[in-house]
Amino acid sequence: MIKVSAKHDARSHVLELANVFRARVVDLAPESLTIEITGGEDKIDGLLEVLRPYGVLEMVRTGIVAMRRGGKSDAASASIASGNGAEPASGPPAPDDNVSYSV
Repeated sequence: MIKVSAKHDARSHVLELANVFRARVVDLAPESLTIEITGGEDKIDGLLEVLRPYGVLEMVRTGIVAMRRGGKSDAASASIASGNGAEPASGPPAPDDNVSYSV
């Protein structure tokens, strides 16, 4: 999943790039888009490279992931599970309607 800055003037370009890479937009916020892409490392790296000029705000690449919806990215509020059953030291995060999950 990749959260990219996409203000009004750049939004259509970012959406078109996601479409070319057959990625799926999972969240729209006033100043960002969150894109889910699956596939080989080369495909993911290719999309990441063309999105860099727009401003990659946050990215997670493997396992079960959670990313806060919307434009603000707070490292303390994003939870990434490694898939090995380990929980963060502070315990599991509470369910939140503002988090987009992907497996």
